[in-house]
Amino acid sequence: MSYVTYQGKMIQANGKYARFIPPIIPIDPSFNVGTGFNASLFRGNAVLVENSQEKLYIGGQFTAYNNSSTNYITSLNANGTINTDFSTGTGFNTNSGGNSQTYYDSLTQKIFVGGSFRIYKGSTTDASMLVKLNLDGSQDNTFHTGTGFNSAVMTIATDTTGKVYCGGIFTSYDNSTANRIIGLNSDGTRNTSFAISTGLDAYPTIMKVDSNGKLYVFGSFTTYKGVSENRGIRLNNNGTKDTGFNIGTGFTGFNGYPYGMDFDSDGKLYIGGGFTGYNGVTVNRIVKLNTDGSQDVSFDPSNGFNNVVNAVKVDPISGKIYVGGTFTTYRGISVNRLVRLNTDGTIDTNFDSSTGFNNDITGININSFGNIYVSGYFTLFKGATQNRIVKLDPSGNKM
Repeated sequence: MSYVTYQGKMIQANGKYARFIPPIIPIDPSFNVGTGFNASLFRGNAVLVENSQEKLYIGGQFTAYNNSSTNYITSLNANGTINTDFSTGTGFNTNSGGNSQTYYDSLTQKIFVGGSFRIYKGSTTDASMLVKLNLDGSQDNTFHTGTGFNSAVMTIATDTTGKVYCGGIFTSYDNSTANRIIGLNSDGTRNTSFAISTGLDAYPTIMKVDSNGKLYVFGSFTTYKGVSENRGIRLNNNGTKDTGFNIGTGFTGFNGYPYGMDFDSDGKLYIGGGFTGYNGVTVNRIVKLNTDGSQDVSFDPSNGFNNVVNAVKVDPISGKIYVGGTFTTYRGISVNRLVRLNTDGTIDTNFDSSTGFNNDITGININSFGNIYVSGYFTLFKGATQNRIVKLDPSGNKM
């Protein structure tokens, strides 16, 4: 076995692939949630952080976890117990419906939470639809939002320079016009170099920054800056469209909303959602795109999913694709709301998702050992009670 250094971390190499091996932590390998959450977890509201230990930071509709009061946000240890180092006090004043996101910025090691709330821990200061939290649950006092947003923040992304991008239903930020997308500096002031002009005509559902600092934006919109862009666009860091990625002008784009996306090791995108077509070609709720926006036909979903895809996550080691959502079949085969796909679009039969879940999956996270955390609306997994979050091994067995 050999070792290499990657991004300051020691990597254990084994043939083609390598996986970060974290410090040995004496924890219970099982993940016991007890009675779990008393209400649902929404899209993009569970994030995994692996520093010296493994923690989950989770937002949602819930007001309790395993019979302990926690208003719409909490953090869990790798064994399923509450992370008491993350103190949220009275939490948020509202669950903000499905219009919210919890996001971890690895550069600053801070947690961003966006939604429809106006109060955090009893305070209205710098808590209007967006907060930046330290890993102990306190607000980062260097980040100020002023009067904040006038409506919900639904998606958040950051880049390696400390810039923050927010998308949502809002049309203003700190009393200044910002139509559904905005760039912020690390202190919460508006990033005026990210010029959006008239912005988006409808809300984005998901945003991600790639390794080149480009911002991918997908959602319900059909125009950006008054120009046709059917539910997807890639932006430069000054807010201009990156013309090297095209799914809008001259194309039909998506015929429904994208909800989940992830990059593979080559920077290509897997995108899932409620759509059934892309650029006039039938693609039932999942598609793979090249970096120029064209369809990568090496990934063939055939007749695809029978219902909405909410979450897409690529295992960075194997390249396999985890997909979760509302669906119950893929390619006509029963896969109850969770499946793992090979890179050609076929089902990976080494992962058991046969009896699956009784309700929607909205989030998927993968840890350094290839285990996955699955979250959502469900209350059953393989016929047994499992309230809204579960940890599975790489074969699909509950841990």
